[in-house]
Amino acid sequence: MGKIRALGWIHVVVGALGLIGVLFIVAIIAMSPDKDSRAPGMILPPLFLLSAIWFLPSLVGGIGLLAMKPWARLMMIVVSGLYVLLLPIGTPLGLFGLWVLLRSGVGEAVVATVEPLLAKGAKVNDGLVAVAGVGAGFAVVIGAGFMISGDTAPAAVETAFYPGVVVFVGAVAYGIMRMMQPGSPPVDRNREQM
Repeated sequence: MGKIRALGWIHVVVGALGLIGVLFIVAIIAMSPDKDSRAPGMILPPLFLLSAIWFLPSLVGGIGLLAMKPWARLMMIVVSGLYVLLLPIGTPLGLFGLWVLLRSGVGEAVVATVEPLLAKGAKVNDGLVAVAGVGAGFAVVIGAGFMISGDTAPAAVETAFYPGVVVFVGAVAYGIMRMMQPGSPPVDRNREQM
């Protein structure tokens, strides 16, 4: 239990600091006096990608681990796998997360996480909303990249941007509402081995 809580706190801190850093860089770029620079178009999309793939899921998953939500263990296995790819700093964090979350074996960790989630009423709608949110997120990031760079976006990107924002915000709100629903804590198989 202690290692899972420690992992949760580490991810909360890393995710929060990463998002604060991204917001700080965005604020610096927004206050830049050089409005004709193409640097924002080159810098901001990778920052938004970092936020969407690593920092935001890290923060949400860390909060879920601290709250002992049943979905958090599976989510953090995926996030830890993504952190392994973030050389050099993310690799040790990802390996530590995988070591903590998979000590009892991959199958047992996934079953221990998914069974309570399904028993508590997870629906097919949850997966569809997640897929719609990810797709809308891509449309928003691509459209924002064109807006920031000042280039003219293709018609398909331009027409998908504002509906994408609405779908993305709705998917995030739905996800937050689902996360706040009470659930049973995940099984800590590491404690049984100690």
